[in-house]
Formats: sequence, C-alpha cells, structure tokens
Amino acid sequence: MTSGYRSDEQERVLQQYRTQDNLATRIRTHERYSVPQVDFIDWVLDRISWRGDEAVLDAGSGAGAYLEAAGRRAGRIIAGDLSLGMLRDLAPTGAPRVNLDAQRLPLAGEAVDVVLANHMLYHVPDREAAVGEFARVLRPGGRLLAGTNSARSMAELEELGARAGAALGARDAMALNASISFTLENGADLLSRYFDRVTRHDLPGALVFPEPQPVIDYLASMRERYVPLLPDGVTWGEVVTVLRELLAAHIAEHGEFRVNKLAGVFVCRKKKKTTFMMHPSPTTDATAFLECLRSRRSIRRYRPEPVPRRLLEEVLTAAIWAPSAHNRQPWRFAVLREAADKERLARAMGDRLRADLEADGVPEAVIEKDVSRSYARITGAPALVLVCLTMADMDSYPDEKRQRNEWIMAAQSTAMAGQNLLLAAHAVGLAACWMCAPLFCPETVKETLGLPDDWQPQGLVTLGYAAESREKARRPLAESVLFL
Repeated sequence: MTSGYRSDEQERVLQQYRTQDNLATRIRTHERYSVPQVDFIDWVLDRISWRGDEAVLDAGSGAGAYLEAAGRRAGRIIAGDLSLGMLRDLAPTGAPRVNLDAQRLPLAGEAVDVVLANHMLYHVPDREAAVGEFARVLRPGGRLLAGTNSARSMAELEELGARAGAALGARDAMALNASISFTLENGADLLSRYFDRVTRHDLPGALVFPEPQPVIDYLASMRERYVPLLPDGVTWGEVVTVLRELLAAHIAEHGEFRVNKLAGVFVCRKKKKTTFMMHPSPTTDATAFLECLRSRRSIRRYRPEPVPRRLLEEVLTAAIWAPSAHNRQPWRFAVLREAADKERLARAMGDRLRADLEADGVPEAVIEKDVSRSYARITGAPALVLVCLTMADMDSYPDEKRQRNEWIMAAQSTAMAGQNLLLAAHAVGLAACWMCAPLFCPETVKETLGLPDDWQPQGLVTLGYAAESREKARRPLAESVLFL
C-alpha cells in the first residue's frame, strides 16, 4: 500500500486494503486450489542465498505473509505498510511495524541487506521513486525481491468477467489485470535502471476449482474494482448470480474451472562498492554462485515470447570463457531463432530418427510418439543453440590412439562451454535444456543448416522463458566420491 493515487483510485485501494480480510481471502484461495502445490513465499525467498544475519525491510508487508518465513532466514525484519489497519492486524512476530510510504522510506541510506516488495509495486503511483528508494536503503551488494504477475496471468478470470459484464450490460469488461502496471513482462526495464543485475524467475501454475463458490469469493474480494463498471441499478448480488450460472455450466461440461497463472519474482542486486581484494568474498559472491549451480534445472517447455538477442549474446559470451585444452577454444555455435529454421531442422532430425527406429523394428506407435516429442521440443523453444566442435586448431598425431584422445579433449572442452552456457542462461532468468540428439544425426544437422565442413554437432540447447518448474534430487555425495 502506498499513497499518491488519483482520488478515485486512492479511495478504491484504501478500501481494498483497509483490513486484511480481502487479501487473506485471495491468499487462502491460492494456498488451497493451486496446482502444483508450491509454497510461493518459500519459493520467492529461496531465490537468494541467506547468511542468517541480514537486516530485511518488507516494504509492503500487508497481511504479514512473508514475515515468519523471512524471519527464519534473516537476523531482523521490519514490517512496513501504508495501511495502519493491516499493520494493527498483524499477528505478533516480534518484527517492528512501520507505517511507511514506499516512495519516501523513513530509513537511512544503506540501512538494510534485503528489501521485499512482493505484489505491491503495481499499487505505487510513482514506481520509479519507490525503486529508487529501495536502492537507496540497500547496502552495496544488497538485494531486492520484487514479486509480481504476468500481464497474461489468470486470463480465464478475465474472460469470465467479460462474459458476466456483457450479460449485465456493463460498459467495460470486468478486467482483473487491467490495473496491473508492473508485470513480469515490463518490470525489468524499470528495475535495471537502479540495479546492476536483474534476474527474472517464473513460477507457472494454475488454480483448479471444483465448484463455483471459491471463484466467486475470490472475485468478491476485489469487488471495489468491478462495481464502478456496472450499469446503474445492477447490484453485486446480480453479478454473483450470473457468475454462478456461468461457472456451473463450465464445471458441468469440463469437471472443473481451471485458471492458469504465472507469478514470479525479480531478484535485483545493488552494485557493490569497488574493493581491491585478491579473492572474492566466500560469504557473498561464492554463495550466490553455488546457489545458481544447485538451482539450475533442465526445462523442456517454454513460453512463446522471444529471447532478446542481448541475452543470447550474454550467455554465449559466458560459454566462450570456458577452459579448453591447449586454450584452443574448439567450440562453435549456431543460433536459430526463426520459426522456419527450427521447423526445417526438427523435420530433418525427425525423419532421421524415424528411419533409425524403423530399422530397429520399433513399433510405429512408439516411433510416432518419439518423433512428435522431438519435434515439439525443437519447434517449441524460442531459441536454439547448436553446440559444435572443430578440430581445426587442435593438435594432430600420426597414430589413432593419440588422435582419438585429442578429439576427446576437444569434446571435453566443448562440453564445458555448454555447461557455462546453461548456467549463464539460468543466471539471467532463462530456462534451458541440453539435447544430445545431434550426436545421432550429425550429417543431417550439418546439411540442413549448411554448416562448415569442420563443424561437428555435439548438442542442441533449447532456450526460453520457463513454462514449467521441475525439481530433481541428487545422489548423496558418498555414492559418487571416493576420498583416497
């Protein structure tokens, strides 16, 4: 909650957040009906590494959803909000409560290590002032966690509101996201003006409702947005009647009412002051780097928005800084972004896969499934990076054994470049997956893409913004390591 709205907006938002009731209804809905069941608060807080002694400002604490979880990770936390009612309703946590305006924070400069600004910046009239304030109060190397939604999140509720409004003669669709001006799609542009590193993390999911009432309760918690759009004389009770009829018909036909959602968080780091240390600090940079290693996942489903060339160049730059045998840097990369190029490659590789499986005597149904899966993975990625090696600059030997070992050294070097690429993609907010398929059809890939003769395809990396989340475990260290 923040001040400075136009009078009509100010009154609506103040009414919405006068107490915790409306927000609590929405929080309970997400907790009960979300699929998959992910603790969003823990997920957000786990996007960064914690030392345990951080000073934290929750700049829009609201109902206090983050206070307990952040308190377990940090040294001390301040609960801040513009709404006195919500601050008074907070459960006792020991955190000091400060009635504040995010646009003019009552804190000294460089006072805290972490600022939480989750699902609140779209309420701020002067978001640039607020982000500037967050940067001001953060210590060098401090981090801002700014959670928000996609502009396309919960589109099914938008459609439901539009249908209900049309049935009642509303002049405008009862839009849920119309007033959300700080989104996953546009937030980085603002944040990057004040922070030297901004990384976007996405958590796709859905709300699955087996009956109409929880949907109606969710919408009723935001009725202040909708009532001004209703024709004169139409009551909220009439809206509820229409909503119930629409939802009952949908659930009768489909068995549920599913609302797809995409929430996420920007992790923003304030630039550190220049120091002249011989080695990086093990409690800051190293910890963040190790967390990046542990949190990377292979993602196979992506949202349709393109990957900016700037990010592609950034991850490829990281790739070429990998170590290599003799420092010969034998890696080569081919980048595909156009749909026609991806389609052409997917079909050629699919034809080769089909021929190989038919020769193996694999049943047609299995072949079709494998070919279709390969096609979908290649064409469904906004960007592809084909990783190749070349022996052009490697050493040459007269005997087969040493020449084979030299090739293995080039393959190892290229694999390390691929690992750099995958980690860099994760660090800048992209998802990626390494496909080994080009190893089985290198000539097909080279011919289809018109690659130089000395380029040997090793792997295909799919890149984009994640449309899924995955969790994988690792074997215990003792099963993989022998200390001698």
